Amino acid sequence: MNGKLLIARVEKYIWHHRRLISVLAVILTVQLFELALLQVKYDIFIGGFLQPYAYKSFPERALFILISLWYDFLLFGILGIFWFSLADRLNKFGILTYYSFTVLMLLVMGIWLGLKFKVLSYFNDTINYQIIANLGGGSIKEGLLYASNEIALFTGIMVIIIGVFIFIARYLKNHEYTRDYHQQLPQSLILKWALIIMSVVTPFLTYAVSGNDFLRYGLEKKRLTV
Repeated sequence: MNGKLLIARVEKYIWHHRRLISVLAVILTVQLFELALLQVKYDIFIGGFLQPYAYKSFPERALFILISLWYDFLLFGILGIFWFSLADRLNKFGILTYYSFTVLMLLVMGIWLGLKFKVLSYFNDTINYQIIANLGGGSIKEGLLYASNEIALFTGIMVIIIGVFIFIARYLKNHEYTRDYHQQLPQSLILKWALIIMSVVTPFLTYAVSGNDFLRYGLEKKRLTV
């Protein structure tokens, strides 16, 4: 009985903070992949060839990641507020609303990160047509064919992932998880107040970062350029 009571309390706590948790789930997942890709492409945490800056010590890494999380929280938090406000207007309150937000944000960011770090890397300032030719054994045609195969593989993987997400969404829709407190339990205001405070502080943070080449370098490698 005590175990069931504890589970019930945890469920209520999660539901009370459901919007904040949805936003945090997106942020942490995106951050994990972004940081991994930044390391793979730029060796940003160990220092790569011709890379002017690297975050090698724990304080440097922690500061960079915290600032990165700050901007991501502000971005996805604002998107979440719009999404949840629309859901309120449509009288949608079930778990599918928050699952849909999380999945949509992850899909959009997954596609963007895939294009930025995988597909477009063949044509950016660090990889030119000569390298593409070398990938194809000296032939531009073969090099472009190699790149197109990479694009096809990426597209296939995304189609599979989207299919899995759709299957889960349909399952949730047909087996809606509900509790009697889902409509009565008030929503936590932590997300809203956090965004208000961050909106005031962010211009000052951006000004400070814009004058710091060391911090700005890593952030410019992300999708958000400050």
